[in-house]
Amino acid sequence: MSVSPIPPGYNTITTFLMLNDVKGFMEFLRTVFDAQPIRSFTTPDGTVDHAEARLGDSHLMVGDPMGKHPVRPGTMYFYVRDVNSVYQQALEAGARSISEPVDLFYGDRVAGVQDAWDNIWWLATHVEDMTETEMEERHDARSKERAVNK
Repeated sequence: MSVSPIPPGYNTITTFLMLNDVKGFMEFLRTVFDAQPIRSFTTPDGTVDHAEARLGDSHLMVGDPMGKHPVRPGTMYFYVRDVNSVYQQALEAGARSISEPVDLFYGDRVAGVQDAWDNIWWLATHVEDMTETEMEERHDARSKERAVNK
């Protein structure tokens, strides 16, 4: 029996964040995104070496900064069932709005929040299917409109 180079349940790219207060961050994930904790390894002094949570069909890894590995927040684009409600949950859990929900030219309704750990979450719900040509046409029209309004 051969071992898969990607463990079952993981994707080829998995986000790993280095943050202070991993335990608080994991609670934020559970509260806002209904994340399911997978595992957590803690040292005797309380440092979280490694923790994982499942958000939808993806894993997110996180650990406390250690030695030469400083704090490294990230930016995530996260598809959710209802962007409006998740955006509101994030605000109620202490995140700061960086963009209210809006429908964008490529068929996603998107909102942005920044959490207390300086991560940016672009929350999205896909609301319209379109062809690549339609997407390009909308992008070009939007770009022309922006240029005129400068």
